Amino acid sequence: MSDNLPSNIAAEAALIGAMLIDNKVIDSLPAGLAAAHFFEPLHGRLFERTVSLFSEGKSVSPVTLKPYFQDDEAMAEVGGVGYLAQLTGSGAGLIGARDFAKQIYDLAILREVISVSRTLIESATDTSESIDPESLLDEAQSALEKINGTEADSKMAFSADACVDEVIAEWDQPSAGVACGCIPELDRALGKIRPTELVIVAGRPGSGKTALAVSYANGVARNALYPEDAGGGGVLFISHEMSALELGGRLIADTAAYSSPIEYSKIANGWLNAAEREQVKKLRDNMRKVPLEVIQTPTLTIPRLRGLVRRWKRIFDKRGCPMRLLVVDYLQLMSGSRKGRDENRTAEISEISRGLKQIAMDEELGVLALSQLSRAVEQREDKRPRLSDLRESGSIEQDANKVVGLYSALYYHEQTKPALGSANFETKLFEWEADRAAIKDKIEMIILKRRNGASGVTVNGSFLREYQAVRGLHSNSTR
Repeated sequence: MSDNLPSNIAAEAALIGAMLIDNKVIDSLPAGLAAAHFFEPLHGRLFERTVSLFSEGKSVSPVTLKPYFQDDEAMAEVGGVGYLAQLTGSGAGLIGARDFAKQIYDLAILREVISVSRTLIESATDTSESIDPESLLDEAQSALEKINGTEADSKMAFSADACVDEVIAEWDQPSAGVACGCIPELDRALGKIRPTELVIVAGRPGSGKTALAVSYANGVARNALYPEDAGGGGVLFISHEMSALELGGRLIADTAAYSSPIEYSKIANGWLNAAEREQVKKLRDNMRKVPLEVIQTPTLTIPRLRGLVRRWKRIFDKRGCPMRLLVVDYLQLMSGSRKGRDENRTAEISEISRGLKQIAMDEELGVLALSQLSRAVEQREDKRPRLSDLRESGSIEQDANKVVGLYSALYYHEQTKPALGSANFETKLFEWEADRAAIKDKIEMIILKRRNGASGVTVNGSFLREYQAVRGLHSNSTR
């Protein structure tokens, strides 16, 4: 009878072959696929061992798998470990790896349904003992719930008093989530970025979005060096616009700003004197300990980002510092699926926004994504951002747990500089420069949305433009 069960041995072999040819295929596989879903037990063991080795950060190939299956009886029946080389003989599986994985999973579900059905038929037709139809129905329902996952769903249901118990249990535990520490006013107003949360930081060009993101990411990663600080953790920073060189310069300037500031322009242009170069070298040695990784990529889709997150989560775990924050700079530079592009830009951005929220929930980490504001803000007298100013907003404000709008008065003040030769030019220029000096380092962080918290709160901070660092008004952190 087992020969009649639905299966596709060729698809299983092709999938494993694809995984061995390109280990990155593993990151793109459905999260629920497991060894038990393979019809051929040998394929299940190969799948399990391949995923296990890859999770340990090792490169997996027929050569590295060979020692684990040298004495495997099932492997001997198919010709020995030379079978591993046969699996990688064709790269056809690389094209349809996800489809093969989906089919393997679906066929496994069908086999389970058949197994449950056969058991029910045997029980229903067994005349050797009395049959309780209601008990049989309960057994059938329970068995089917295990297959389709509703049994797990039922475990997610909580009574009102159980929900309160969850709250009480948290009283003496450090609050989950991350905080930067270098902008304490923002940490208090925004709260920690908790696992599963999507936080959007939006602003016009020049408002300090990237500076804030770098300072926040660096602060979270630096806090991880202090075990007593529950607000730290590993950080993955995705940069679409800046190179590793540019971000490296910003990280140096931001780190130096904690103790002995160095102007970012000097770092970016190589204008450092001997003492400053020695200082940067010392900072580099310190930064080697900081769990922050930068991915430089001009374009990125949600599926590719999901694969990167899963891979780096494993790497951070192996290093002993769990990844707790993903930073994306910035949302509008990501790409949606072809379907989204064929519809319109708003639909594409909505797809990306929803994808970021799903990654936060599935991977149980906080996501901080930067976003552009539309030009609509320029048409108002009060140019402070509003939720409606989110560019191509779609579902951004719906998906986000928190939204922070950035406002820099300097950005708009620069546009009012008196023209050379205009009436009373020198007087106006003197007044303009005085006003500029007064607002140069000011930045407003407006909490436009905060689920389970107050919105509309404005946090005043310091945007140290010379150092491309954002700090609180009264921050004394030297970390």
